[in-house]
Parts: sequence; structure tokens; C-alpha cells
Amino acid sequence: MAWPQALVSSALWHSFSLSPGNFLPPALLLTLFLAVAVRIFKWLEPSEHPHVVHNSSSYVSEIVAKCTILRERYQPTRLWGKNAHVQIWLFGIFGRHSIPSPRYTLHTATLEDGTTFTFQEYENEDSSVYDGCGPEEQPVVVICPGIAGTGNSSYLRTFTDNTLKSIPHSRVVILNHIGTDKDRELSTPRIFTYGSTQEMGVLVDWVRAKYVSHPLIAAGFSMGGNTVLKYLAENPERQSWFVGALSCSQGYYASIACTYFLGNYVGRIYNLVLGLVVQHVLRRHRRRLFAASGRPSSCCGLGGRECLRKGLALSSRSSASPSTTCACEVPLPDEEQTFRSWLLTSIDEYYSRRVWKYPSTEAFYQAASCGPMLHKITNVPLLFLNGVDDPLVPRHSLEVAERHARKHDNSIFVRTRHGSHLAFFEGGLVIPNRLSWMDRLCMQYFRALLNTKSA
Repeated sequence: MAWPQALVSSALWHSFSLSPGNFLPPALLLTLFLAVAVRIFKWLEPSEHPHVVHNSSSYVSEIVAKCTILRERYQPTRLWGKNAHVQIWLFGIFGRHSIPSPRYTLHTATLEDGTTFTFQEYENEDSSVYDGCGPEEQPVVVICPGIAGTGNSSYLRTFTDNTLKSIPHSRVVILNHIGTDKDRELSTPRIFTYGSTQEMGVLVDWVRAKYVSHPLIAAGFSMGGNTVLKYLAENPERQSWFVGALSCSQGYYASIACTYFLGNYVGRIYNLVLGLVVQHVLRRHRRRLFAASGRPSSCCGLGGRECLRKGLALSSRSSASPSTTCACEVPLPDEEQTFRSWLLTSIDEYYSRRVWKYPSTEAFYQAASCGPMLHKITNVPLLFLNGVDDPLVPRHSLEVAERHARKHDNSIFVRTRHGSHLAFFEGGLVIPNRLSWMDRLCMQYFRALLNTKSA
């Protein structure tokens, strides 16, 4: 394999050694350009069928049989779709194309500590589609978005519009993360955080109170996938409230992601990008978050677990964090260092873990991750979707979801060779299809859940 490189090197040396007016021959330039393009865009990599893992129970096998997309090759956009970094950057900038704008009703809810958040409720614009249908025929999809996400995110607008059109008589309710509403001030000095299920708990309670006896489906994307699974794992009773759940492009263990974000230059780039996203939210609410009167108290006068009970809790239950460190030993959030920090991991060190009273980022990540609790989810059908090439999720962190799918009757793990992070652009030479492969899979999975009797 050394002779082609030697030939190219010889041709380059000959071209530059002839005379100052000589340039590389056009044919050689074109060859070099194509060689680089093939390498960058991975044109020679084959498109593959998704890798599907489950324990072959009759119920799951029926669900998989109804998801015909799982027997098809996932064909990314031909020109650039096999490059995960191109996919994620285009997704981050544009989201989707031909983005719809479904109408919604905005609601406000309040947590126990006085924090308010909003959520968006979507219904079919033709209200007559609900006439004559019983509650059991009107499913409600409850969605938790990714980091700093809202229902106005382009991929969720596309997803919601497709859900309303594809799932008869359906409704969609989407959580807006605390601090992400551009025109709304914070009611308490804190924003959303990784692993907090309090908002999800209040949202689900609202949905269950309004839509009694309606089938519920929980869907989480990226950070939202962690929230959904952690919420279900915290209390087994909650699993009986849903006919199914979905997790897309999440990493299951924040500590593994942290190691990856700090371990190489590619990880550091995405660590920086995510840090900038959180920084934007923090700067928007800086005065409220760091005002002297609004700072969290360093000690409530109690010790150990009782001290933590008086602070914030990641869980939507009233129980305290498993940490035994007294909150009075945890320093206050450092405003100066927080806004000097551009990496997400640094923001977690100087702000997030201190607001939530954890003695270290390691303890914070452990408590915030769904991975250690995943084994507790046994009574609700689950679909895990991840791309092997996801730049934000280390491949070895997917093993916990794959093991779970092998052991439990209700779980399916789907892994694709391409797809990046939430992108899953599909079809076309340059312009992808309006719906992503992820969108199509989710719709088939929802229909299969609603049309299959549980075991």
C-alpha cells in the first residue's frame, strides 16, 4: 500500500521542482480533492440495516414486526450524511427543513420551591377528529427536550406535526426547560439541570389529571431521554401510567461523557459548544441567579441528610439525595468562575453541582444519571435509539441500554451505524427528506404500542 503514496509524493515533488510558473496538473488536483472528499464524507462506507437487540419475547417481537423500518437500510443523505460531525452541525444550525408551525396552548406550572416553568399543549387543528372517540383512543405523547430545549425547537415542531398527522386522535405535550423562555423571568434563582425530574413529575401529574384514562407515551431526546428514564425508574408505580416510553440519543452516564469531553480534542470541542449553550441561558438570567438576595444559603442550620432536604433535590420525590455530605460544606456557586468557564464540565463544577449541593461533580453526575437506575424499569415498554457515530455519546456507554434490552421482555435497543446526535438525516443527494429516520421510527413505534396488547 506504500507505492501509491510514493507515486503521489514523486508527482508533487516533480511539479514543484520544474519551474516557478508550474502548478499541479488539473487531473492530480482533482484526484487529491476526491481522495480527501471520500475520506471526509465516507462515501465508501456502506449503508446498513439498524442493529436491533431484544430478548425475543412474544410482545416485543410483535412490536418489532410492526416497525417495518427496522428491516430497511438506513440511507443517510448521500453527499454528507455519513459524516457524523456534518450531520450534528447541520442539525444544530438548521434542525430540520420545511419546518411546520403547529398551534399550541402555553401553560404554566409551579414546583414546590416556587419555581415556575411552562409547557406547550398541541392538539389537532381540526377538533372534530376527537368527536366520537373514547379516551382509550386518544393517546397523549409527553415529550422532554434536549439541553436548553423547548417545544419551539425545529426538530420538535417537525416531530409534533408528524405525530398529530400520523397518530389518529393524538395530542402532544412538551416541557419547556426552566430558563429557556426568552420572554419570561425566573421565579427562583435556578435554571434547568441535567437529571432533575421535578418538572417532569408535575407535568405528568397535570396530564393525568386532565386526560384521565388516555394512553400516555413518554418520549425524551438527548438530555430529555435521561430525564424520562430517570423519572420512570424513581418510582415503579409511574411505569404503569404509560403504554410505552422512548429515549433517543442519550448517554445514560454523565460521568462517562465527562471523561470523553475532557479526553480528546473532539470531545473538548463539543464540551465547549454545550457550555456555550448553557452560558447563553445563564447570562440571560445573570442578575436573578447571582443577586445577593437570591443566592442559595450555604447552610440551613441542619446536618447531613436533613440539610440536603432543605436544599434542592434532583428527584421528583420528596426524598433527599443519597449523598451524606452536609450542604453547609458545599461552597456557593462562583459567579466569576462560572462566567469565565466556557466548557460544560467547568460550568457544572462552579455552578450546577453547587446549586444542587453536591460535594463534587462526580457525585452530581452519579445522582443525575439514569444508567445506575435503569434496571428498575421493568413494567413499561422501552425503545432506546442511538447512533454509533454520535459525537456526544461514547460508544461504550451504550452497553447499559443493550444489556437492559437483552434481559427485559419489554425493551428494544436500536443502534445505527450513522445518524449522529438526534439528526438521522435521510434520503436525497444534498437536501434530505423532511422527516428524519428517527421521526419515521418513532411514529411506527407509537402505532405499534397502541395496536399491540401487552403481555
